[in-house]
Amino acid sequence: MADMPALPKVDEFAFVLLAGVGFILILALALNTPLEGWPLVENTTISLTMRPGQTQTFEFTIHGKTSLTALNMTMAGEMASWVKFNKNNFDIADQSSSTVTVTVRAPLNISNGLYTGRVIIKGVGGQATISVNIAIADRTGSTTTKKVLDLGEFTVSYAKGVDTLGSTNDVTVWASDFSNEGAMFGGTTNDYKLSIAAGASIDLVIGSTNGAGNLIVVFNGNEVYNGVAGAGMLSIPLNVSEVKDTNSVSIKAASPGLAFWATTTYELQSASLTLTYDGVSPQSFTFRMSSDQITNFKRFDLFWTVQGDTVKPVAPLKVKLNNQIVYWTNPPIYFIDTNFKEDMFGNKLNLNDGDNTITFSFDQNAFYHVTDATLTIEYYG
Repeated sequence: MADMPALPKVDEFAFVLLAGVGFILILALALNTPLEGWPLVENTTISLTMRPGQTQTFEFTIHGKTSLTALNMTMAGEMASWVKFNKNNFDIADQSSSTVTVTVRAPLNISNGLYTGRVIIKGVGGQATISVNIAIADRTGSTTTKKVLDLGEFTVSYAKGVDTLGSTNDVTVWASDFSNEGAMFGGTTNDYKLSIAAGASIDLVIGSTNGAGNLIVVFNGNEVYNGVAGAGMLSIPLNVSEVKDTNSVSIKAASPGLAFWATTTYELQSASLTLTYDGVSPQSFTFRMSSDQITNFKRFDLFWTVQGDTVKPVAPLKVKLNNQIVYWTNPPIYFIDTNFKEDMFGNKLNLNDGDNTITFSFDQNAFYHVTDATLTIEYYG
């Protein structure tokens, strides 16, 4: 068998040298490409004491040794649904920082106790966490302070309709040169309806007439119609400013004039005085609250007594506090003594540091007059 040709000798040192060069190149590349660090926070534990339904805020600051990108924050644990971040999904430049505000609102129906959770701050290079501990205490039995606001006496009403203030039926008015006979009737109303009066009229239904002379109608001493009228409907408009609490209507016939032998006759099936009114009279009161009263707010107490005759049943009374409905039902006919700490739908009251407004109104016909009305602000401390 012929001898095999000899293989070239491998230089092992060359392999080692090449491997070393490659490692150096990789290391150099890595050193020239900075890696993104992880977010850093100074305070890693937050502790709060809150009441059910109360809102508080806390802050934390995020730092980075390098630029931080796509920072995302979530809340984990028992209060995950209680919090809102004022910003999220943002970047921080190299060697910079950013402060985040967290708003916490404890549920209204939460039980007393200690609740825990974690704010998780994730970035490309890693994450940081903040432990959050919230002690819920409803402060039952705590000392409360009361501020009583005197609302006094007021009326809330809504009125829209047509009232017949007075009428007469089946009368005949007549006149000759020697004698005559007319008709009179009266009608009354109240100051409130007069204040919202939209129109008034005297309405006649004339059954028959011989048309020999004029028909004359006098209202509160002023002549409002003088002319020949035929059978049928006759509506005489009035100036609402001439309508009083007590009114009189006089209807008569004028003599036939030159036809001295004749008699003017108007047979009236009906005659009435009507008033049309349309108006809403809500009542509003403005009061002030301090930031301390708002922070430590417990509830409002509302009290009044009903004065005079009230139409029964009373239509639903709507009470708004800063445009939030806190009461909307048929009110009592003697007195009211109720309290509220949220709106009718269970939402937190939006109280202002400064002026606040409570408004009473009706959405349908009603008249409600109260006296000795008070609104009491009750707060802890």
